[in-house]
Amino acid sequence: MLDTGVKLLIENNFNKESFFKQMQGLNIKKSDTLFINCNLEKLGIIQGFKRMDYLNLFLDYLGEDGTLVALAYTGAGRSIFNNENIPYFDGTQKANTGAFSNIMLKHLKATRSMHPSNSIVVIGKNAEYITKNHNENSGAYSFIKQIIELDAKVLLIGMSNFPGFVTHKVEEDLQLYKQYWDRFLLKVKLKNGKIFYRKDPGGCSSTFGRLYQYYIKEEKLLAGYINNTYSLSINAKDAYDIDMKIIKNNPNILICDNPNCYRCRVSRWKTIWRVPFFIVKKVFQKYVFKRG
Repeated sequence: MLDTGVKLLIENNFNKESFFKQMQGLNIKKSDTLFINCNLEKLGIIQGFKRMDYLNLFLDYLGEDGTLVALAYTGAGRSIFNNENIPYFDGTQKANTGAFSNIMLKHLKATRSMHPSNSIVVIGKNAEYITKNHNENSGAYSFIKQIIELDAKVLLIGMSNFPGFVTHKVEEDLQLYKQYWDRFLLKVKLKNGKIFYRKDPGGCSSTFGRLYQYYIKEEKLLAGYINNTYSLSINAKDAYDIDMKIIKNNPNILICDNPNCYRCRVSRWKTIWRVPFFIVKKVFQKYVFKRG
């Protein structure tokens, strides 16, 4: 058999009862609103499962009164004058946030918000409430407010940089997006022919792990396993409150050290002077190093 590096979990070693116990161990309860980010490859292949079966596990656990939420981002393009090649959004596009999100989008009871670049997909009791005002007239992360009001849990399965989407809401509320000059260039084509301008980009997410220590110190972060995959959970409001306290006190805490990071090295007003050097560096790396 070809070794793909993906775990193969034998069917008779997996059952709903054990899965439900694992969810309970992460303080996720039936009827919860659950904001999920799931790496299906790390979760593993459960023999006999089709793709929709993975989703149905979570829906079965949450029950009729529960709600499942996931990111369904499609992104925005950067353009000054030419709008021909920017992304188009009408609600039918595939999400760029992973396989699990796209499985959710195919579910017959899925509701997708209509934010042009940062839509979400929701299944369950609170779907309309969470999605109805998340559109071209709202902030990209405004839906987090509804998530918090519903006392939602955040579940990360086999992922990193947890729990980034809540952190971005803190950045939005602190108006940290104003530090980015490229927010005036972020565009999406809409079905009605209009151009949507996204002016509230989030910051670099590669350093969200720096916030782990504060979740742990406050005893709010839970660790466990879903199947054989390391997973983390936290209450959305707890994550928001801790992030707000830390980031408000130190707005630069999440700026990364990667010299090739566009968001941290170039896109801020303080670093706009680096743009020509960054472009030359990228061209040099792409064409000269490759030839070498």
